[in-house]
Amino acid sequence: MMNDRLPRAPRVLVVEDDEISRICLVALLTRMGYEVEEAITGGQAVEFMRRHCFDLVVMDLHLPDGPAEDRLAELQPLDTSPPIFAVTTRVTIERTGELFRAGFSDYLLKPVSAETLTAKMAAHSGNPGRYLRQLSHQITSHLEHHLPAGIRLIKKFLAELPGQLKAVQSALNQNRREEAVEIVHKLHGAAGFIGFSELERVADRLEETLQEAETSLQKAAWEEVEKEAQRLLASGDDLLEILNQEAYHLSLLSEGSGKCSPDRNSSVDSGSARPFPDPEKANR
Repeated sequence: MMNDRLPRAPRVLVVEDDEISRICLVALLTRMGYEVEEAITGGQAVEFMRRHCFDLVVMDLHLPDGPAEDRLAELQPLDTSPPIFAVTTRVTIERTGELFRAGFSDYLLKPVSAETLTAKMAAHSGNPGRYLRQLSHQITSHLEHHLPAGIRLIKKFLAELPGQLKAVQSALNQNRREEAVEIVHKLHGAAGFIGFSELERVADRLEETLQEAETSLQKAAWEEVEKEAQRLLASGDDLLEILNQEAYHLSLLSEGSGKCSPDRNSSVDSGSARPFPDPEKANR
């Protein structure tokens, strides 16, 4: 007999002792379609994870029974240990390094936004289909009426990305820090402009470490940029196809047209879309 049950929603454990913060996080995750469980202490979180499987844990750093870092040693050996995001009000470059060394997968700054949460969950998802769906939704929401023009910029960005990565690597290898900062700054700005939020975030972190000459953190920051960039390049063709289809459907909604679906290798013309700003000018 076929199993026709719907696949379960991803399950998230929120560990937060501040009631208002916990209510806000739970409400946000619920609106995004996740199944949410709540814990107030690190001890409760450990018990939950021993009895249930979660796709993500979102944990405040300051809990009633001690720092969240102290609980990671108990959580990580579990066979079902998912990504664990630290939640905090502020973070420095030094603190970021401490969190990653302690075992956190990433961090979220309060107040947590849906866009940031989507980008970070997509980056840590092992499901390529889910990653593409979340990324395309994120870009479509970011570009809105500029989507057709944005698709052309995304094609250009992805075509130039391998060369930018090689240029950064070369500058880092030869200790040309100012040159590396300039390239990463442009990469950071362009990624944010077209809606690649995760690449924008990790490029921003790398730019900070380079500007502050934090050599001990530069290698890890660069590896994050390279990893996310390679993930985008591997997903580029499928992402562009999804975005072209989305742009076509949006054009039908706005024009009331009954045209046939566009060729999968073509890019939707910008048509009546409002002028799209120049990312080079926006990044100055």
